[in-house]
Formats: sequence, C-alpha cells, structure tokens
Amino acid sequence: MECLENGMRLHFLPDTNPDGNPAQYCGHVYVKGYFFSPRCHLDYTRLPINEPFYFHIPYRSECQVRRERTTNENSITGVSYSTVVVVQHHRLFLTNRDRAYSVACFYEDNRHRVEQQVEVADLTTQPLAGVDLTPNCTYRMVRSGEEPPVEGTNGVESVHFANIGDPLVHQWQCTTEDMGILVHSCFVRDGVGSEFALVNDRGCPTDSTLMSELQYPPQLNAASTVSSIVPGTRNFLGSWL
Repeated sequence: MECLENGMRLHFLPDTNPDGNPAQYCGHVYVKGYFFSPRCHLDYTRLPINEPFYFHIPYRSECQVRRERTTNENSITGVSYSTVVVVQHHRLFLTNRDRAYSVACFYEDNRHRVEQQVEVADLTTQPLAGVDLTPNCTYRMVRSGEEPPVEGTNGVESVHFANIGDPLVHQWQCTTEDMGILVHSCFVRDGVGSEFALVNDRGCPTDSTLMSELQYPPQLNAASTVSSIVPGTRNFLGSWL
C-alpha cells in the first residue's frame, strides 16, 4: 500500500496455482458502499488478470474517503484518511473467500512558522486618510410568518432546527446608505459532501420549487426570499454578497 499526495494506492498480487504460475483473478475490488461508482471500483469479471495490479483511491472523489485530524500512536498530530476496501472473487455474490480491508494513510502535520528579522531605515511618512466603504452585513433564517420587515428586525431568533418541507424566510441586511447589494452564488450543503446551488452567480434561484425570487427594498441594502428545507440530516447555506 502507498500513501500518495492525492490518494492511496493498494497493490495486489494474484494467487499462485499449484504449478507455480499466477492464477487468474476474475472478481471485483471496490470501496465499500460504492460498488456502482466507476472511480471507486475495479471490475475484472469480464477481463481476468494474472498480473500484479493496483487500485487507486483519490481522496477528493465520489468514494468519500474519511478525513479527520488526529494524533497517532507516537503522539504526532496530523491528518488521517481511511476507508474500507472489499475484494470480491465472485462476479455477483460475496462468499467466505472474500475479504474487507480497513485501510488508512496518516500524514504528519508539517506546518511550521518561520521568521526572518530585517531592519529597514525609516522613510519620510506622508499622512493619508481613507474611509472603509465595506458595509457590515448579516444573514439569518426564520420561520415563515415570524419574519420582521426586510428593512428591520424585531428580535426574532434564527432557526437552527427544521423539518423537511418547512417554509423558511432567508434575510440578508447590510448597514449602508451609499451602496446596493446583490445576493448571489448560494449553495446548500448536507454536511457529508453533497452540494446544490440554490441561487446562481447572477442572483437568480435555480429551482423555483425550492426558493422564490429574491425581494429587495428600494434602498437595495437588504434582501429576502422563501425556501423549503431539502432532505438531509443537516443543511448549511452559504452565499456571496
């Protein structure tokens, strides 16, 4: 097994026949739970192989390799990648000949702070004054029917738990009188890697059944819309202003 920069690689040697020659392997090798994902599955049932081969599993792929920051047995802090690989000899069924391997790669955290001190002679300074034009903006989600007006707040707290299908009001507000805002590039994530775009880069909802058109007040310093909770144990919404 090799631990590479962008994935792990498992090397396999086919069994040996009684005459000493390599036997043909005509089964499957795949990441557990991802039999039907081409990048997570090797299929030798149609073209058996009698030579050494390897199975490469990218860390960032549909194979969903588990990543966690941890400390190994030598008390070294780093990042661990782990998954389960199944070796199935029969083309259709799991038998007592088959094996499941728990494989892991550990990468030591090699980030270090480096400093270099340099003394530089003072330059003549010239006073300059500027104004930070970046507005302070807030975002919150409340239940439909409890929302305050777009231009203000009334102490209603943001929602942290909701059921699938619940209508929720999203509100963005910025403290500015000189600038207008455009809410765009909003994505909802379920916490396990799946992501779906709710608002595109032009500020338009991608699916009207999930989110209504965004409404802006005349000052263009706030926005609001209504959406429904989509299936998932946890949902996270991120947007750009």
